Amino acid sequence: MSYPIPEIQAETQTNVLRQVRPLSLVPLGADRALFLLSDRLMEFHSAANRTRALLRVELTRWDGLWIWDKPRTAACGSQARLA
Repeated sequence: MSYPIPEIQAETQTNVLRQVRPLSLVPLGADRALFLLSDRLMEFHSAANRTRALLRVELTRWDGLWIWDKPRTAACGSQARLA
């Protein structure tokens, strides 16, 4: 079953990096997943078909958020780079 997620669709259309590096979903269980946008960390609940922002870049002290898991790194913020 597929779920259209407006935040992912908007990110794909507005962030040119997403044309070469698609978003990754991190499963948290049977009906939840995390995904990292260029400006916030989001959670998706498929059972309720809803998303919520867990953390926004402007609320961090370092103007960004980095998540890493060897061998890849993901970042969001004004100086974000995807490796």
